[in-house]
Amino acid sequence: MDSDNAWLVNDAGGLDKINLATGRIERVIGKKETAVSLLWSVLQTRDGAVWMGHSGGLIRFDPATRALRHYPSGDGPGDTMRGAVRLLIQTRDGLLWSASYGSGIQARDESGKIIHQIHVDESKGLFLADPDQFALSPDGQLWLATAKGLLRWNDDTEKFVGIDGSPKDRVDAFSFLASDTLWVHRMGALEAFQWSGKQLSGIKKVGGDEGLPPVEVGSMLPDRSGNLWLTTTRGLLRYSALTQQFRMFGERDGLPSQEFDMQPALMTQQGIALVSTSNG
Repeated sequence: MDSDNAWLVNDAGGLDKINLATGRIERVIGKKETAVSLLWSVLQTRDGAVWMGHSGGLIRFDPATRALRHYPSGDGPGDTMRGAVRLLIQTRDGLLWSASYGSGIQARDESGKIIHQIHVDESKGLFLADPDQFALSPDGQLWLATAKGLLRWNDDTEKFVGIDGSPKDRVDAFSFLASDTLWVHRMGALEAFQWSGKQLSGIKKVGGDEGLPPVEVGSMLPDRSGNLWLTTTRGLLRYSALTQQFRMFGERDGLPSQEFDMQPALMTQQGIALVSTSNG
């Protein structure tokens, strides 16, 4: 993604580019080129390459030369772990991290070389194979949302570690509103924590009594006014920082569908949110 455009993938195996100013969508490559019927995730790394995750591995696409390189799932050198690659993120050190559903997490450099391969075991601190979200903390650390709370990657020990003060049950989504303020959603609760750099301390919690519906959340995005926007299977939910009230937006408000995918959404540098629904 650059300042003018963002990349989109779809369930027809295609890679599209959207102009953020005009909303115009251009098909860049299709199923004929990717040889994949369903793409799950997409990320442009800092070298300009576009990486796409699918049920059988990863694809690296060079927009300048239109060259494609496939990294299939398997046990060979450079192969991805088995399972759909649903999450992608690049950390400040240039590593591309990917999560393969049911198998684990990999990190590779921009050339595709695997640097870390993390299976589900205690030695690397990953107790469950299916994180719900990747995100970077304000100091650049990789954080995960999992079914047993939040984890972060420790570069010194090269393993995931638990975060003191984190919820211990499933975290659907989380977002840093400021360098020291973290919001977390788990079923039935939306919580704010203060982050000291070492541990979390709860400072606020809202739930059903305050109007939070009991729905699964795919993404949480803060806007410039401090409001939180949550994508759910029942619509787009806004929590107002000013009124401390919730409002659910649906098709009557102009959305193409009230059913949002559980894939993480994207907030651009311009403050434009890109989210996917069952109808586009």
